Amino acid sequence: MVRVRLFASFREAAGMKEVEVNGEDVFSIIDNLITRFPSLRDMLLDENGELKDYVNIMVNGVTIKSGENRKLSPGDEVAIFPPVSGGDIMKEVTPFSEALSRFLDLIKFSGVERVDVIKAHGRIVAENVISPIDVPHYNRAAMDGYAVISTSTVGASTNNPVILELSNRVSYETCVYVNTGEPLPEGADAVIKVEDTDQVGNMVEIYKPMRAWENVGKRGEDVSKGDVVIDRGKKLRASEIAMLKSLGIKKLSVARKPYVLVVPTGNELIQNGELKPGMVYESNGVMITAYLREWGAMPVLHEIVRDMPGKLEEVFKENAEKFDLLVFTGGTSAGKRDRIAEVLDEVGEVIFRGVAIRPGKPTIAGYVNSTPVLCLPGFPAACAVSAYAFLRPAIMKMLGVTEDWTRVRGVLTEKIPSKIGYRTYARVFMDFATMEVRPLMTSGASILSSMVKANGFVVIPERLEGYKKGDMVEVELFKSVID
Repeated sequence: MVRVRLFASFREAAGMKEVEVNGEDVFSIIDNLITRFPSLRDMLLDENGELKDYVNIMVNGVTIKSGENRKLSPGDEVAIFPPVSGGDIMKEVTPFSEALSRFLDLIKFSGVERVDVIKAHGRIVAENVISPIDVPHYNRAAMDGYAVISTSTVGASTNNPVILELSNRVSYETCVYVNTGEPLPEGADAVIKVEDTDQVGNMVEIYKPMRAWENVGKRGEDVSKGDVVIDRGKKLRASEIAMLKSLGIKKLSVARKPYVLVVPTGNELIQNGELKPGMVYESNGVMITAYLREWGAMPVLHEIVRDMPGKLEEVFKENAEKFDLLVFTGGTSAGKRDRIAEVLDEVGEVIFRGVAIRPGKPTIAGYVNSTPVLCLPGFPAACAVSAYAFLRPAIMKMLGVTEDWTRVRGVLTEKIPSKIGYRTYARVFMDFATMEVRPLMTSGASILSSMVKANGFVVIPERLEGYKKGDMVEVELFKSVID
């Protein structure tokens, strides 16, 4: 049996929220569901008996493509819901996973450049770094003391010391004094610490038996020649820079920083001066530029562009060949002054307009020539969420980094509501002292202070109507593993 969950008008027609249905794949589940609830036939199937294009189906929380069949196993969950409605602003929106996949299909690796190791801090390694030498490249003393043959110290104790003669070579009767880091004399296989000895003239009393290679740094103990010491896609921290220098590497290949143009748009925007009713200081462009720097890109902030098709078209045409990615903020909704989608579709192609995420629904993506374009909503919090959801994965792909987050789990202090069919990014504060998760804002696309106060997201998948107070949830921290 497979559990089938019904939503909105489908739920009303069947008269129940969920039902268990027999079936080995999605199509057989649909057939059996219609047999049981005939009122669903006209809602789900067209005149040819085919599943209507607008019907959204998820299997275990993942949206499947229209018309795609999928094998099912007992215990699987199928969710069926009508088109995701955006009200008057956007009648239909693209499911998040589909929108992200379409956008990332446009994104290419930014390329490779050679840089000096001492200037490589914070860069992303473009190919595996192979050690050209052993580290250490000789057997060395790990302590100040006496180099000895370990078997010559058998039975040594405080009451019955082994006595060796201080010399410039090592034998069963002699030892050599060494400082930490000095090469181990030929024939020696251990260093006894000064504290475990007593020297009287040329004679050294040894009070402890030694094991072979005790207090010795063996050749290749840290790194062997030919080892992969830094993996491709890793961000270079101070420790990696030190490792590279210790190997004698002067230059290495890193991912070229993506060159990104950020274009703030809107008649209401001003850079500075006195605010008048209806005006706001431009902040989205500054915010996105800062995010891009944090994430490893090289952004350029364009001057404010007014909501005029001619001006927008000019920006597209002048910059598409110069940058790896164009990012616009504002002008993405469906108001009279929101012209981004219209202009982008004229000079290039729109691949989606409107995404089933909250906040951030009025997100647009496309391309001009071969240059990807991402248009973020004008409301600040929606702009930030959409940047995390779309822009950051794009930059990670350009840099060759596998996208990942620092994730922690905690207990919700309050419920978080969501809307079926939408992926909700709830801004939260994770209290690490109590491991409690306090929701700050689950809606409100314009409330930028919620991003300032938050330290992470709780992402609610499309199949859920939210989380309850006391639920254990996963928090995606703003500080990621590559930061």
